[in-house]
Amino acid sequence: MDEWLKVALWLHAEPSAAFWAYPVETVNDSEGGFERVYQGSAVIPHWPLNAQPGEELIFTVSLVIAEK
Repeated sequence: MDEWLKVALWLHAEPSAAFWAYPVETVNDSEGGFERVYQGSAVIPHWPLNAQPGEELIFTVSLVIAEK
């Protein structure tokens, strides 16, 4: 949920996945000194890969965005 933009996001992965999430920030030099500025979030799905040579695996990630 992003309170500032007033949107909610849902991610669905098939097969089920774990997600890594972390903030994306920059450092700016202002009159008051250095400050960290939040730019957004990175969300990365990851799965265990247990494929045999030549085996095809298909992964799907769906994103739903809704106004709040």
